[in-house]
Amino acid sequence: MRKSICVTTVVLLSLTQSALANKVKKLKLYALDGYAHAPVVKVYSTNGEKWNQIDKTYETTFRARLNAECKYEGKGNKAYSGDMTVKGFVQVGKEDPIAILIPHANETKAKFRFEGDSGFSAVQACNTELEKRLSQDADLTKYHILGKGFTLKYPAAYQLGYYLKCKPTGLGFTDTARKSVKVNAKINCMGSDLAKEKIPKPKPVPPKRAKLVELIKAIKFAPKVKHIVGKCPAQVEFNGSITSNRPGTVEYQYLSHDGRESPKLKLKFDKKGTKKLRVWKRTINKAKAKDAFAVAGNSESKFDYKGWYKLRILLPKGHKDIKKDYSLKCVKTNQTFKK
Repeated sequence: MRKSICVTTVVLLSLTQSALANKVKKLKLYALDGYAHAPVVKVYSTNGEKWNQIDKTYETTFRARLNAECKYEGKGNKAYSGDMTVKGFVQVGKEDPIAILIPHANETKAKFRFEGDSGFSAVQACNTELEKRLSQDADLTKYHILGKGFTLKYPAAYQLGYYLKCKPTGLGFTDTARKSVKVNAKINCMGSDLAKEKIPKPKPVPPKRAKLVELIKAIKFAPKVKHIVGKCPAQVEFNGSITSNRPGTVEYQYLSHDGRESPKLKLKFDKKGTKKLRVWKRTINKAKAKDAFAVAGNSESKFDYKGWYKLRILLPKGHKDIKKDYSLKCVKTNQTFKK
């Protein structure tokens, strides 16, 4: 009887050890920092008015840091089984790592396609950014932005999960664990050709005719003394100045009532400003004064000689001659000149 009990006990202990259930020893899941390996979701516009569709044909890779371990591995490492999921997406490629490499891997990744509700609206993210950019630049229309498109970096956009199974190495039970984490994503708000066609075409602006600034702003010209009284021969002197609005060259000449002409003279302006004219002098002796007086036919005049000089602007054209008179009275002794 005692021998039978002992044998039964040994058998039960043996069965218990072989039937131990496997256990999840460790399961940790972390999101990757930054956006270098972030999944990409493409959003497009079907009407050129706003972004309204996610491209369900585009395949993108989701990644996360993984640290998983079961208590027992079993023969051929068949104890491990893992499944990566992303809310709103369907897996379309092989998952990495494969089952036997799960305890030796530090990352899990797989390709996915967008399928439905993920809890985060990439469409809304694009349109929110559209409104933001419109408020920042009054010169742009929504069609300018929709036509060009942009890419958003969105933190913690999608929920990635990992389901770990630790299968028994013999008779027993499977142990499971699940972890999830929010991962960053890049949202490609794609440019729309339909929106480009709706960009308002700028109205043609008629060319403005350049208004030519006149070279000459002001002219001064006069005899130094208008009425001369003194011993003959006496000297008549003319001077003046020209003020310019801009750089340029002025060409001018003096003309006398008796047909005399000065050489053609020039003033060169490197910038706007005022420059003096060349002083023009003429000497009149007593004899000439009497001759001129006789020709004038005015024996009763208190002046022996009357005349005038003109300043003629040759270039630029369009300026009227400036005429200034003068007179001369010959006396035996010098008297004060009268202006």
